Amino acid sequence: MPDRVHAHMFRGLVDQVGGVEAAVAVITARTGHAPSVGTISKVQTAQLEVPHRWIAPLEDAAGTYPFSDLRSAERKRGQDECTSVVDHVHALKETTEMVMAMAAAETDDSPEALAEAIREAQEVAELASKAVEQLRGRLGPRQRGAG
Repeated sequence: MPDRVHAHMFRGLVDQVGGVEAAVAVITARTGHAPSVGTISKVQTAQLEVPHRWIAPLEDAAGTYPFSDLRSAERKRGQDECTSVVDHVHALKETTEMVMAMAAAETDDSPEALAEAIREAQEVAELASKAVEQLRGRLGPRQRGAG
């Protein structure tokens, strides 16, 4: 099913290169395939999907890169989500180490055991502080003060 947002972005590129006929010329020059004016019109109105092979020629000719920017943002969002999972696993590992060190310090009052528990607790506190700041950053400006 054609995407209306993609159709709108495509229509913008067609306008920026000078209209449908100019888009046909740009696409033909870069791909060797001459699309019909009717096909381009159907893509602009979301009756057909945007052919991927047309995107780069039109973006280059227009000097704007809406499709490439969207893909880059989607890729970055995916990387951020992956990083977030890694961060959560790291926090879980550090929290587990803290709990273990604190349990050891309960039965061993040695300075080494207490120092280890303190060090692990500080690491977890730093991770928690960073997590709070990241979550606050996701709030809107009005909501940041409520917490």
